[in-house]
Amino acid sequence: MKVFLKTGFVLTTTLILSCNTQTNNESRKKLSDSSIGSSNKHSEDYSKEENKPKTTSSESITSLYFTDISLSIHSFISEESEIDFSQVQENTLYIYLGYDSDPIENQIVSITKNSLNNLKIEQRIQTSIGVYMKDGEAGSCSLEDWKNDYSKWRSLKLNSLNQFTYSAYSDKEEQFFNIPLEEVKNELIKRCGTNTLGELKSVHEMPCEIFVSRLDLRITGKRIDTGKLVVLNLHFIPPTGC
Repeated sequence: MKVFLKTGFVLTTTLILSCNTQTNNESRKKLSDSSIGSSNKHSEDYSKEENKPKTTSSESITSLYFTDISLSIHSFISEESEIDFSQVQENTLYIYLGYDSDPIENQIVSITKNSLNNLKIEQRIQTSIGVYMKDGEAGSCSLEDWKNDYSKWRSLKLNSLNQFTYSAYSDKEEQFFNIPLEEVKNELIKRCGTNTLGELKSVHEMPCEIFVSRLDLRITGKRIDTGKLVVLNLHFIPPTGC
């Protein structure tokens, strides 16, 4: 999964090339290493053990509780907005992943309590765009909070143990952003000016960068007792940088 640099540091061509070729895991590791060395905020946040998700000693498992269903994600999640994972959550939940979180992709999702019939579990990704700027201005201009694009929903795969897997997306699958280039240019000028690191010819070419800004998990079903439709939306927001 590609990530996008959102700091104000000056970029060199070497850095840009290295960001484009790093794998998801390498990018996350580098982010984790650099953030620990440059900021005390993360150390302070991670010291708040009461706000960390429930894990086991043999395996990291994050448990999430809702009124009609409970589930476990076989992955360690470091959450940046201090959600109390021991409490029952609302049916729409935003989880801001910390730099030391395991990736959500390729992780097992187990249903531990269920009051729903016709259960359906789906996933999709949200993509955003950023533009690299020349020396002397912000190193990059992220338009993550402007317009986004979304993949189609697809069902999670079910294994022989009745567990689901959140599938990974290939680099090719992640490179979609169906917003006209002219709209991107106009928004970029408003926010960051025109001094881009090269001419904007396509959203799929440098200095533009399409990146995954959110991973969604949707659970739907009908209550066994009343037949009422229940929809749960979990939104995982990964850290960005390189």
